[in-house]
Parts: sequence; C-alpha cells; structure tokens
Amino acid sequence: MSFFERGERGASRQSAVAETLSIGAGSYAGPFAIRAIHFEYVGDTTLCVIGYSSRRSYEFNGKGAVLEVDPRDVQALSLIPKLRRV
Repeated sequence: MSFFERGERGASRQSAVAETLSIGAGSYAGPFAIRAIHFEYVGDTTLCVIGYSSRRSYEFNGKGAVLEVDPRDVQALSLIPKLRRV
C-alpha cells in the first residue's frame, strides 16, 4: 500500500500511480455479504491511499472526510494513523 498527503498548495510528498478499480454494484455476494465499511480521515491535509489488495485509489479531502472502502483493503488501511474505521 502506498499513500501520500498533500499540503495546502496541493504538492505531494510522495508520488503514486494507481489503477482505480470499481466493485460491481449489481454483483451477487451470497448469504454472507459484507456490509459497507467506512473510514474517516482525522488529519488536516488531503490524504491519498492506494489499497494494498484492490489497488483502488482513495482520496480523503480534508478532516472529517469519510469514504467507503473495499473489504479487502480494511486491514491495511487500519494501519494508517490518521484513518479510523467508522
């Protein structure tokens, strides 16, 4: 997983390239379907994260931003100090 934060001017501290993959909304997940999992960003800048398993790109645009996360990326995103599961 890679991530970087952007300061007020939008300059990145680390460059990252990601291929954004979407999860099919109409796909059947079976009887044990996982509910939506959300993370909230508690930092002061913008945070961009590339999911370790899904390679999906997540961009948290400032403090309080909440995004739905692919269930395969939950464990890795839980390791980022400024993200919390909600």
